[in-house]
Amino acid sequence: MFKGKRALAVAATVATGVYCASAWGESVSYTGSGTVTGYETLMPLVDGESVVTAISSGLLAVSTTPPSILAVQCSAMGLMDAKDNLNLEYYCRMRDTHTGENAIALKGVETSEGNVIEIIGGSGRWAGATGKGTIKQMAGDDNRSDFTMELTITTP
Repeated sequence: MFKGKRALAVAATVATGVYCASAWGESVSYTGSGTVTGYETLMPLVDGESVVTAISSGLLAVSTTPPSILAVQCSAMGLMDAKDNLNLEYYCRMRDTHTGENAIALKGVETSEGNVIEIIGGSGRWAGATGKGTIKQMAGDDNRSDFTMELTITTP
């Protein structure tokens, strides 16, 4: 499976944790899991390198009481070298599936060494949110990926 799609799925999963911060002005750690589907394209350059673009979307569950479900949309672009080493940057938006409000934005980077995300803002109750986390692929195929995440988010 192409690594770029994994990164988008992972990013989407990470974002699920940030939806559930309980109070303004505090930092809270979360875990979550999710599944996304998507597609990617490769544009060959020279010497075996390729530009990678990917788009992914899905639904994500957060282990809170009550459970939360988020809709996720992600887009990515990066470079894959001749040895399949990937450096991919992606952006995602997550929003509450029940109200369509309270969106969260994140930026992630996937490299051969791992996958790290950063919360870059949000709207509604998440305006000004910040945070960092990691993501891990659990399973997947060419069109679908399952992930877990760990994330700490701070609200202003």
